[in-house]
Amino acid sequence: GLREFRLLQKYEAQLRETTSVVAELYRDKFRWSASRSSEVANRALRDAVSHRFGFYMYEPYPVPGERELRRAVLTHQPMESIRAIQFNAREVGRSGDSDSILNVAIEYPEALEYLLGRGIESDQPNAFGKTTLMYAAQYDALDAVKLLLRAGADPNAVTAVAPDDCGYAIQTSHVGPLHYAVKSARRVVVEALLDAGAVTYVRTNQLGNPGRYPIDGLSESKVKLTAEDRSVLKARLKVPDDSERAILAIALNTAAASANAAGHASEAYRYITLAGFADPENPRTIADFPLLALKAGAIGPALEGSSRAIEAAKTASDKAAALFNYGLACLQMPRHFPRYSNRYYCESGAIDPLLQAWKTQPNAARADKLIQLFAESNRTNCRVKFPNGEEAVVRLQALSISGIPPGQFERIYAMHSPAMKIDPGSIRWDRPWSVPRQSVTPHVVERVELAPDRTLTILEGEAFPERVLVNDHECRTEE
Repeated sequence: GLREFRLLQKYEAQLRETTSVVAELYRDKFRWSASRSSEVANRALRDAVSHRFGFYMYEPYPVPGERELRRAVLTHQPMESIRAIQFNAREVGRSGDSDSILNVAIEYPEALEYLLGRGIESDQPNAFGKTTLMYAAQYDALDAVKLLLRAGADPNAVTAVAPDDCGYAIQTSHVGPLHYAVKSARRVVVEALLDAGAVTYVRTNQLGNPGRYPIDGLSESKVKLTAEDRSVLKARLKVPDDSERAILAIALNTAAASANAAGHASEAYRYITLAGFADPENPRTIADFPLLALKAGAIGPALEGSSRAIEAAKTASDKAAALFNYGLACLQMPRHFPRYSNRYYCESGAIDPLLQAWKTQPNAARADKLIQLFAESNRTNCRVKFPNGEEAVVRLQALSISGIPPGQFERIYAMHSPAMKIDPGSIRWDRPWSVPRQSVTPHVVERVELAPDRTLTILEGEAFPERVLVNDHECRTEE
């Protein structure tokens, strides 16, 4: 990032200056030669500042060409040199959890335009949802703001709470480009965002404190705004009152529904997001948001929205829909026990909310989704034949549920024909870490008749390892 690069330059300049002072001390104190004094001073200081820091395995940019490309952009090398660097734009744009490479180009418009032209996504967020447009607004980079907006960057994107197991995460979220611009940029940058559709009613979310609108940042502005600038911006940043925002939310919900019907998923998601900013308590917004977020590929927000919709549901229909959307989002998350905005989701996996949706309000689509999951050919589905010739598809789900000590019990799902009964004694494993080893058998929790030809049996048992024996056939836990 730009800030890190500048700090590194400052550090290296200070290190050179300090090395020179220490070398001079060595020459005076020990009568060493200039070359030896410099060599020892350099080694001593570098050893001191790097003590106990192990960077020998540090490789933040594994994609070929990305490190070279970032260095070239940060140091403002000529564009012909940058264009000569070979890299895969799709991979560079999504390298691990690092910030988008576009972020280092916001003060080099030609490089930014080139990278956007290569297909690098304009809105790729970092670990806490900060986009390149937010960086450009924060750095008062007008040319970059204009380029990003022309490339389709969302002027109303907001940050989330960064994942942090130590409890030191920045607790302020829902900060948008306009918040950054009002505090750190000139009037022209703020107006460029407003002209591109940035709304004034996005409110930050602060743990234990009332949130702030962009206009609240005017009193904290880090740039010298004239009296005219402040007057104009104060008028343009005015927040609609409660009744105006309620009307706005209704109109935005309608726009979202129209865009969704026309097959424009991203547009629909932007409208429904704005509706949530305008009136967070609007029931239609709360109910519609999860599905539209899913369609737009915003899986983290879909999980967060589904959780809220489950809590807010007033009818069985609304609750079933929210549970179903939650399960669909869990299926799309890339890792087990996913986290968004520093909160864990899908503690009981994806099958449980899908099943709860069906049980809350059964319909064919929900039953079909569960049946389809067990019909897929993948490592998660374990097909087991029993002595009577019957076949069942088994999935092993490790649970992480609040209030339950880790590893206290696990869940087993078996999909089979209605005529078949799953014998718990046919499923066994050794209790992990027990000495001597003790064999464990689960117990049946319930049988659910999903369809005339499909039944789902749910079993639970004490913690199991990676592999479980089902009729002496090894099955693996979900990854």
